[in-house]
Amino acid sequence: MKTLANNTWKKIAACAMALTVMCGVAGAMGGKVLGSTFTASAAEVQQEQSGDGYTITPCQNGTLQAELIQTKDQEFDALKVTPVPDAGYKLAALYADGDQVAINDNDEYLIAYHGDVINLYAEFVEAENYAFEILPCENGEVKAELVQSSDQEFDAVLITPTPADGFRLDKVMVNGEQVAINDKDQYLVAYNGEKLTISAEFVATTLEEEAFEIQPCENGELKAELVQSSDQEFDAVLVTPVPAKGYKVSKVMVNGEQVAINDKGEYLIAYEGKKLYLSAEFVADDNLPKTGAAVGVSAAAVAVAAAAVILTKKRK
Repeated sequence: MKTLANNTWKKIAACAMALTVMCGVAGAMGGKVLGSTFTASAAEVQQEQSGDGYTITPCQNGTLQAELIQTKDQEFDALKVTPVPDAGYKLAALYADGDQVAINDNDEYLIAYHGDVINLYAEFVEAENYAFEILPCENGEVKAELVQSSDQEFDAVLITPTPADGFRLDKVMVNGEQVAINDKDQYLVAYNGEKLTISAEFVATTLEEEAFEIQPCENGELKAELVQSSDQEFDAVLVTPVPAKGYKVSKVMVNGEQVAINDKGEYLIAYEGKKLYLSAEFVADDNLPKTGAAVGVSAAAVAVAAAAVILTKKRK
């Protein structure tokens, strides 16, 4: 290797061995030398930067760290270059004097240094799925995306599980731990820079789960079942509203529309293969005694009991 002039060695020895060259997201634009560290300023005009034994062509979306390393005889004989991509990017290529540099067996970019100035340049490209990995799952699929906070920084991963026909979501997991759905019906997981492993499990739905969904209601509950026609095909949903004590049924709704009770005292809704969303409203029953023990059974209570029996029967 070439021998450096004494004044050059003194110059190198006077600074720290590690020389760091920062290339900003918008490109290294000018800069200042601070001790052994060069920091590129995005506010200044973009221009080529130089250091002891090398120059840096401004790059975008990453950082280059370079240091002269020694052999056993304490002579500088190589330039070790470490590309550090910004979040969301990965190294595409590293160049020394216009030639692409390959990574060695030790996962290092090491360039022989013979005393001549070496020009360094790196290209960084957007990385795919750097924030998360979606594991394969059966009977459905999972999609995920980075979402932004108000300050426009990526800070969460939004997970969207989609069951296949005949299946429903059982659970969503991140790094092997089950995550809960939030109050906006979203699976939103904080992202702190470490890669997330996302998975989901789907289970087969029952016929009733496919046919209807009962919405939460106050002051009572809804029960429902599929009932059969004479040819044994499921063709209707029988809905049974059950008021809490002191309340009565105000209305029963299917897909947001009120339905009427039929002449048999039943809430019977035709089922045509599309999922039905069932709900009910209950109001206070002013006819019930306000205080004290029950004093007999009113005609209205008898009628309610009779209707309950009817509602639990299947249509023949």
